[in-house]
Amino acid sequence: MTGSLTGPRPGSVTDTMADARTGQLPDVLGGQLPEALADPAASQVTIPVMRPWLGAQEAVAAAAAVLSGWVAQGPRVAEFEEAFAAAIGTQHAVALSSCTAALHLALIAAGVGPGDEVVVPSLSFIATANAARYVGAQPVFADVEYATQNLTPGTVEPHLSGRTRAVILVDQAGVPADLDGMRALCEPRGITVIEDAACAAGSTYRGRPAGASASLAAYSFQPSKLITTGEGGMLTTSNGAVADRLRRLREHGMDVGAARRQVSRQPLAERYLETGFNFRMTDVQAAIGLVQLRKLGQLVARRRQLAMRYQDLLTDDPGLITMGDPDHGTTNFQSFWVLLPADFTVGRDALLRRLADAGIGARRGIMAAHTEPAYAGHSGAPLPVTERLSASSLILPLYHEMTEADQDLVISVIRAAARAGAPERSAAGAPAPRHRRGTDLMPALIRRAAGADRPGHAEPRGDQGGRPTGPAQRGGQGGRHSGPAPREVPVSRPPGSAPRGDQGGRPTGPAPRGDQVSRPTGPAPRGDQGGRPLGAAQRGDRGDRPPGSAPRI
Repeated sequence: MTGSLTGPRPGSVTDTMADARTGQLPDVLGGQLPEALADPAASQVTIPVMRPWLGAQEAVAAAAAVLSGWVAQGPRVAEFEEAFAAAIGTQHAVALSSCTAALHLALIAAGVGPGDEVVVPSLSFIATANAARYVGAQPVFADVEYATQNLTPGTVEPHLSGRTRAVILVDQAGVPADLDGMRALCEPRGITVIEDAACAAGSTYRGRPAGASASLAAYSFQPSKLITTGEGGMLTTSNGAVADRLRRLREHGMDVGAARRQVSRQPLAERYLETGFNFRMTDVQAAIGLVQLRKLGQLVARRRQLAMRYQDLLTDDPGLITMGDPDHGTTNFQSFWVLLPADFTVGRDALLRRLADAGIGARRGIMAAHTEPAYAGHSGAPLPVTERLSASSLILPLYHEMTEADQDLVISVIRAAARAGAPERSAAGAPAPRHRRGTDLMPALIRRAAGADRPGHAEPRGDQGGRPTGPAQRGGQGGRHSGPAPREVPVSRPPGSAPRGDQGGRPTGPAPRGDQVSRPTGPAPRGDQGGRPLGAAQRGDRGDRPPGSAPRI
């Protein structure tokens, strides 16, 4: 099954909602939205860091679900599952109340339990690590690479032990992680790789939608993601038996769900086969999700335009490092992070204050979970790259309806801070660093990664920057379109640093070419994807496991 972004099948629930196609509001809503809802920008005086692309079509779809009398999990949820699985290119999708619930159930499906270890990135929203605790396992934090902010086989291997049962591989900020490389490391050891694709709907990995090749992949529909249902998540798998169990687990472990009992002409008595949860999505949410899913291709294309423009505009600024496509795929740019060099003229938090003063809602970079009070006393190896990225990166505004003028304002504040920061720092008693280009700054950035604070300037560690997800757009393999790829701000590697594939290094040279970018036709702003069988991991004595042993299905 290949990924696509076609709408729901003819004759489906949504297909009968002509108003949802046109965006015309039904009479029950007076034919119009309240002013503040019809034009959110009218009540917004700032440039937000992100904003979902919602409109009358979503309002009509939600209203139709309410008026149908079926607002809990029902036919629209089933339709949304089918449409999402088709778009991703996998066999089964299970709609859930959140991506956190999806990660929780994925670990249960993989047989992870008390006494086991789960390797996770600290550089991720805290739900990634918490999911391991939910099943009684121990999260083990591993470092990430600079270029993608993702785990790599090189950063994970030192943390594997006889107790490791799973690795949660996050596609941070929508940048697809190297799933094949991680599976090659883990599967011979009987370790399940779960893809946390919360942010990655619309990204691609090796020509397929991100998550399509994973045995288990979890997605988020929280409002900061490309497509949203308000709150909600999805767990995909190619294993039908696993999907059936996941659907039972989300509904208290019952073998006959409420929707099936409701439509049955004869009484059906359900049985509860195991301890389950209330992780259901509602039909109102699913109705919104069906509309949003049809927009995914447009959302990705527009974000890539805006991201390329950010990259172009930031190229001439001193040493700023921006996110881009990895060699093995394309990103949906769920968010857009920028890493400040160690001797940038102002600190990260000072820059955030300047942006806020200008009405710009930027955020500090992705949080480092191991530094949070919830994990105080949690022992582990040093994570210098994680701490550097969390302390010195920020997330710039990026959303579908952002304008070039909005971007220009963001860039102007950054440039003004770069020019004016040195005198401010000197006046505060700290030496003003020399103004240098990114090619000069990157070696110093990496050498000072473990202790990045500048003299006289202490900054608190990061906070979650909003992780957003969705299938890839149509067109070729995994939604790629021809055109030039986004360029990263030029950097040079320090002497002796490892190339890509060994500890997550990134080679010098130009960014990925041609077919890895989506650029729509017409005038645009400048610059503008085999999963192994899933099953419960072997438990035994939780210690020595013979190499090559496989989890049970």
